[in-house]
Amino acid sequence: MKKIIVIILIFFFNTVFSQNNIVRGKITHGKKSLQNCNIYVANTILGTVSDQDGNFELVLKKSNIPIKIIFSHVGYQEYYVEDTFENLTSKAISVTLVEINNLNEIVIFSDKKVKAGYISGLSALDLITTPTALGDAMTAISTSLPGNQIDPNDGRFFVRGGDHYETKIFINDLNVHTPFNTNGPSLPNRGRFSPFLFDGIAFSAGGFEAEYGRALSSVLLMNTKPSPVKNETELSIKSVGLDAGISRILTKNISLTGTLDYTHLGPYRAIFPSRYKWNEDYNTLASEIGTIINLKNGFFKSYNKYDQTRLDYDRNDFGFGRIINTRIYEKNFYSNNSLNLTFNDTFKFYSGLVYSNNQRDIYGIFSDQDNSFVTDKLLHFKARGEYNFHDIKLKLKVGLEHFFNTYYINYVDHFTSNQFINKTDTNTSSSFMDVELKISNKLMLKTGIRNDYTDRLNENVYSPRVRLNYEIIPNLTISPYYGVYNQSPQNGHLIFDFEKNLKSERAFQQGLNVFWNKDKRLIYVDAYKKEYKNLVKYDFAANGTSPSNFNNLGKGYANGVDVFFWDRKSIDNFEYRLSYTYIDAKRDYEDYPGLSYPGFYSKHNASVVTKYWAEKIRSLISISYIYSSGNPYTNPNKTGFNNSFTKPYNSLNLSYSYLLSNNLFIYSSISNILDFSNIASYDYTRNPNTDGVYEEQEILPSSDQFFFIGMFYKFGGTKQIKNKINEINN
Repeated sequence: MKKIIVIILIFFFNTVFSQNNIVRGKITHGKKSLQNCNIYVANTILGTVSDQDGNFELVLKKSNIPIKIIFSHVGYQEYYVEDTFENLTSKAISVTLVEINNLNEIVIFSDKKVKAGYISGLSALDLITTPTALGDAMTAISTSLPGNQIDPNDGRFFVRGGDHYETKIFINDLNVHTPFNTNGPSLPNRGRFSPFLFDGIAFSAGGFEAEYGRALSSVLLMNTKPSPVKNETELSIKSVGLDAGISRILTKNISLTGTLDYTHLGPYRAIFPSRYKWNEDYNTLASEIGTIINLKNGFFKSYNKYDQTRLDYDRNDFGFGRIINTRIYEKNFYSNNSLNLTFNDTFKFYSGLVYSNNQRDIYGIFSDQDNSFVTDKLLHFKARGEYNFHDIKLKLKVGLEHFFNTYYINYVDHFTSNQFINKTDTNTSSSFMDVELKISNKLMLKTGIRNDYTDRLNENVYSPRVRLNYEIIPNLTISPYYGVYNQSPQNGHLIFDFEKNLKSERAFQQGLNVFWNKDKRLIYVDAYKKEYKNLVKYDFAANGTSPSNFNNLGKGYANGVDVFFWDRKSIDNFEYRLSYTYIDAKRDYEDYPGLSYPGFYSKHNASVVTKYWAEKIRSLISISYIYSSGNPYTNPNKTGFNNSFTKPYNSLNLSYSYLLSNNLFIYSSISNILDFSNIASYDYTRNPNTDGVYEEQEILPSSDQFFFIGMFYKFGGTKQIKNKINEINN
């Protein structure tokens, strides 16, 4: 009996003590309650978020010095309360946040933001539940945001007439050198990073700042998640593999996250066969570890990932007239480390360091007897300072960065007994400056310039940018812009440029952007004109594998319009996104005989994504449709280069998420539910038949449809899965 009384007393005192450590309150804007407001104690990892009614509870640690609690919500001015521990826990706090003028930042929905010239708004759950994504963040972006030429048979970004290498991807403002896994012919490339890793995503198809350089067409900015406020564990069992993740608070200021992921398509192929014979189906093993250290004036983030990919399959090459065996063994290590310091409301400092090491051992790409071993290493250092001159409403950002890139290749063609071994080192030193001047409450000037010196090219280039944001009426902003963009040639080109003739490729882009955002509705229209100069050209030898005579005589153009509409207001628990891209683009580059449509070009690209949260059956239902007007290819039975087009690409896709409990949900998706017969391209015999005709064969995707099902379970954390799903509709 005494033991029971002691247990009851301990429980009572612990309950009273914990209650006395809690600060409670409500956050509003006018009469509106603010959901998902970030509330945290300065210089610690203690934090929480407000619920759908704006209420919150925050556990404090007793302190003899004043405690500063910060209230942060995108679209509203940051607010803080600083008081003693006793005063904060003795009564409820009422906080009213004030909206920020649109010209300071454009708010799309809830806690999702962009700056002028960027499209954002996709959370991790948005990405994973987009039916076209099939669990891949990069695919969700490339098939549902404007500016992209949809090419599901490739999977990489082709933006505004630009090739895939013209898009640069940044994590925590640092370069991602190899964002996609390597794949064989007729297989789509998949992104290397999990969508659940990221807290914010912004995509720009043009007009981005000078800070993000060495990109001709577009940039994708992604930020990793902040410190967890509670320990949590996530497990998932999928039709293509398993993965697990943990988040742990180690000390008051240090947190740790880790994941382990294994993907293998072998069991899936046993049920849903492929058009290819798989000797070893596509499989990856990946591990991630990250840490966040909160400092007195900021925080340090470190994210590290290692993954290895293997595949081995046989495909029928109609041109060679035989089966070709393709094997790929890839290892990739990526380490991203950044330091963010805020000294006051006038000055911020950032520095970061990235190391990337990618090794690829590839067999059977050009023929059934070739082997290519590649090592691609990058070291990227960056530092910048941000100054805010409040009296003249001027923001200044200046920075320096350096890229060390080493590329090595050992290529053997066993059919011809030719071997090619070479290595190239490329060092680029860069500086940049971005200026933002608020001329009035309705007019803002953004301008910047970037300088890059590359020793391998022996070249110094400048890239100026300018944008004017003018708020015509409340919620409607018009932005004319102009920019010059420079990018070093691809490593695959530099390695063969023995005479060192190559210089930077260039693009000149101008456009007019109209942005309207009100009451969870958004309209984005961007008309642009782009001119390419100094594109890389070369000649091929008779065997088709030895390029030579490299130069910068290539050119091209791209004109078009991007349209995006997002509505989350008209119907309760329902949202839809409409995206359309029209483009007219030609280029003369690589071994093209003249100005022609590039192989990735499609004039019309459109997508529709719909999502409905059915509360009564605890389900999220999503339907999407993507359309592409077809890609050019060369039919040798006709005159000219890229003289024909494939038939349009169509795919209607469905996904269904069922919430079994607040910690467990099942996600399933089916691509191309109407079973459209989509053709990637055509292949032809090397020589004509007796009638003088080159025989034709369709190049089809490895499978017409893809089925995915996964079960996701979460232990702990501050947000239940139901609340995360509800964020899609709020």
